[in-house]
Amino acid sequence: MDSVLLTTQAGGPLTDALARSTVAKAEVSVLASGGSTTLAMLMLAGTSAVVAHVGDSRVYWLRYGILEQLTQDHREYRHVLNRCLGATSPDCSSEPDVRVLDAEPGDVWLLATDGVADTLGHAQIRAVLRELPAHDARWAAEELVRRALDEGSTDNCTVLVVRVGGAR
Repeated sequence: MDSVLLTTQAGGPLTDALARSTVAKAEVSVLASGGSTTLAMLMLAGTSAVVAHVGDSRVYWLRYGILEQLTQDHREYRHVLNRCLGATSPDCSSEPDVRVLDAEPGDVWLLATDGVADTLGHAQIRAVLRELPAHDARWAAEELVRRALDEGSTDNCTVLVVRVGGAR
């Protein structure tokens, strides 16, 4: 296995290229399986956060109690994606949206499939993530999935909750 460590200024062309390269490698794997999928990605390095996404899985960011949805769904209709990994139709692209933001201690990041994001409202997601000082990220992830299922979600309910450590 080869590995390379690249150091770059946050938001520079190398950061963007790294995110796009990671997405391209993921697509090769998806194509080999004969399927297609969505992708939500978070890379944290020092005080930088790189968010990339393709499809309708979402990335949220909670800072100082304010929740922001960082991604916009790549779909024309409820279940018709116009971007995904493994796309074989010319109408569907695998081009990711990439954003670079600053990361601070106390930030909370949520990556969620549409089974959770489409079922729970913004206020419900924010309420769970605001509880993190009293609970850990595992509790928040389990709580979000439980609430989505309780609300009747029949889609894939997968989440990743990341809290940046350290003093604010």
